[in-house]
Amino acid sequence: IHKLESDGTLSVIADDSRLAGCVGIDMDENGLIYTANYNDGKIYSVTPTEGTVTLIATIAGVSPNFGIGYMTYFNGAVYATGIGTNKIYKVDPDGSVEDFAGSGANTQVDGSLLEASFKNPNGIAVDETNKLMYILDWGKPSLRKIELE
Repeated sequence: IHKLESDGTLSVIADDSRLAGCVGIDMDENGLIYTANYNDGKIYSVTPTEGTVTLIATIAGVSPNFGIGYMTYFNGAVYATGIGTNKIYKVDPDGSVEDFAGSGANTQVDGSLLEASFKNPNGIAVDETNKLMYILDWGKPSLRKIELE
């Protein structure tokens, strides 16, 4: 993980072989960095000053080399898209993982969080002001929206 300063200076924050296939990078309120691996479903935290990489969780059941599409941090948790499982996962810093949205069916159906379905969800972003989560369905290109509490 690199840091690019506004003056163009590039420095290394973390150099760890476990960070293989990182998709997404985000920070919490305290500056702790989060990232996820596309290829193995692992979620890591990285301390910005020491570059210490810590495994938070592994999302079980993701397909090798088709695991996490992307991730973001919001309101105390990491949210990650399971591109091969057609689900959105919520990962707490203590390592607990739960299905946040998606039935797992490989199709697009609107509905309540766990009854709705996604077709290879990939991108994910949160509009914190309006409390909206946006999901990009890659398998049937479209932008989906989840209203957050």
